[in-house]
Amino acid sequence: MKMSFGRIALLWFVVLSVSSCEQVESALGTDSADVLVVDMTAVIRATGIDVIMKQQLDEADNILSSQVKQAASDLNQQLSEAKTAAGEKPSDEKQQELLMLGQQANQQLAGVQRLAQEKLQGVRRSQLVQIREQLKPICERIAVERGAKVVRILDEPILWMDASVDITSEVITKVRAEPLTLDPLPPTTLPDEAGLPKHQ
Repeated sequence: MKMSFGRIALLWFVVLSVSSCEQVESALGTDSADVLVVDMTAVIRATGIDVIMKQQLDEADNILSSQVKQAASDLNQQLSEAKTAAGEKPSDEKQQELLMLGQQANQQLAGVQRLAQEKLQGVRRSQLVQIREQLKPICERIAVERGAKVVRILDEPILWMDASVDITSEVITKVRAEPLTLDPLPPTTLPDEAGLPKHQ
């Protein structure tokens, strides 16, 4: 027996809805009062710590970008010197060497850019870890006051929840009284294994 596309779509929606509800029930537990949620992004924005985060990320980005640009400049200089040394009419063998040298330089620069991006992402991860650690005791105090057992960070899998379990505004109030802080920006110099050109 054939089933219309509309019927199939309806059944698929029901399956997704049931699955989503099960996710919410699993996440919040059978007694929603046992679990509270907090929107960490909202806390970060409302308390102004996002400004400091951006300043640190911009500073790290500028430092790393400068190192990448310097690496590109050094590699271009090395290639230019190699071409000059090969003469105006290099042999086929020399041309092949120059071609390989150029390919190696491109790969080396790509590696430096990749490591710089990873370094920047590491700064961002470190910031979020610091903020989570500072929010833990604040959330714990609120949970104890409410008799809750778990505090979760609000995330995408939750499609619906009772507003009474959202403690974001309470956390924001407490954080404003006890401002979040970030450690000074750690060294953002690319490591030796980044493959930066060596200065003679």
